[in-house]
Amino acid sequence: MAEFDRKSFFYTLNSELAKAIGPLAPALVSEKISQLGKKESNFPKEMAAQLVELLSTEIDEEAIEIQFQSALLDILINL
Repeated sequence: MAEFDRKSFFYTLNSELAKAIGPLAPALVSEKISQLGKKESNFPKEMAAQLVELLSTEIDEEAIEIQFQSALLDILINL
């Protein structure tokens, strides 16, 4: 099984979240990682779906939330 590519995961996560909520996306990602008691540098792949779900709850518009989740679904499936 391939190593969890955190850099790629977080790049895509931040990019897709920025499309959904704007330039505050990286700050929100950092906040949610901290809430989970983790750090980006050693974030476990087993918690990636949980992080995506937490971030999804911050998106007010349902259609945009679904778009965000869909964009990350392929990545989560292939972790």
